[in-house]
Amino acid sequence: MGLLGVEQKVEHVGDAPERAEEHQRKADGDLLTLQGVRVLGVDGKRQCHEDSDLDCPQDHPEQQAFHNFLQVVIVDVHPAKLQDKQYQHNNTKKSILIIRYNADMPELPEVETVRVGLQEFLTGQAVKSVDCDWPKSLLVERSVVESKLIGAMIESVNRRGKLIIIPLSSGYSMLIHLKMTGQLVYRPNTGKGFGGGHPNDSLIDKLPDKSTRVVIKLTNGTLFFNDQRKFGWVKLEPTKDLEKNNAFLLKLGPEPLEDSYSFEQLKTAIQRRSKTSIKAAILDQAVLAGVGNIYADEALFAARIHPATKVGQVSTIKLKRLYNAIREVMKLSISLGGSSDRNYVDAKGNKGSYLKFAKVFRREGQTCPICGTEIVKIRVAGRGTHICPRCQRLPKVAKTLLK
Repeated sequence: MGLLGVEQKVEHVGDAPERAEEHQRKADGDLLTLQGVRVLGVDGKRQCHEDSDLDCPQDHPEQQAFHNFLQVVIVDVHPAKLQDKQYQHNNTKKSILIIRYNADMPELPEVETVRVGLQEFLTGQAVKSVDCDWPKSLLVERSVVESKLIGAMIESVNRRGKLIIIPLSSGYSMLIHLKMTGQLVYRPNTGKGFGGGHPNDSLIDKLPDKSTRVVIKLTNGTLFFNDQRKFGWVKLEPTKDLEKNNAFLLKLGPEPLEDSYSFEQLKTAIQRRSKTSIKAAILDQAVLAGVGNIYADEALFAARIHPATKVGQVSTIKLKRLYNAIREVMKLSISLGGSSDRNYVDAKGNKGSYLKFAKVFRREGQTCPICGTEIVKIRVAGRGTHICPRCQRLPKVAKTLLK
């Protein structure tokens, strides 16, 4: 339940307040549907929230955009549904809803499906020119773009965690992070191309458009990096010793789908977090690269482990189940095109279908496929969490079992 007495799911957020007319609402005012955020309650102190990988500081321009947008949204919530809280703004007291993003960050399977498409279309092409209309989307000095990117040939397309890595013949690599609303759209000079990332009309419309941040012209076509909310980025760094020198990559744990990744690696990494909840531990990118909220919930359900269970209470047998479950649900998701039933599509523009087969994620109120108990949504590690209360029981007595 949300703070308003009903969990209000919001399905799309626009670029600015003037797009508020795009929202839909139930006649009784209990449910707003504005894609991208979930209405929680009334509180003027915070407007960015923990159920997202987005960290939005108070002075960030996005924060002000949210503030303006919320003043429009709140009109459509019945006053009787609001808690009696107000805050001071511009010398007047106003009730305002706190919100958080509900657009899931891409996880490993989503990024992998995009990587596969890029590998097919881009390998062997040379970069002819690079243009950018938003400096924070291309975090590279122009002199480096001219000397290391333009004229270089794309050798392959790789991935590390949620990061796409494109090695170039110049000895540098292009690093691309889609964040929440990023897209990579390839348009060949002739024939069909593809679009991967956040699903909106930019995947099929004429490009560049208002969401286009970086345009990379190649030998046989053009690669567009679109990003509606401007949190994604493109970087260029030396390929040699990249994982040793890049701060982002240094923090990443092992790849859960690598053949070399063993149960002992997971056990060793997770033992150091014995007092942490098991869900928080596997969401930690230093433990596993690329695991996010969707796959954490699905893997924990498959392993029959309550997400709030402390790591020190998880037996070796259950941890082994979890190790296998993480790998299995990710492989299944990749084979089905990723989990992005709403936010991400695969490299050829096909919507991911994995959520249709998910056992617990976003299935609160439905019956558990194992025992028939109603699936519920709780909060663990600051994230919305989906469980079967019967299949995933929380241990009553703390025991240190991992040895």
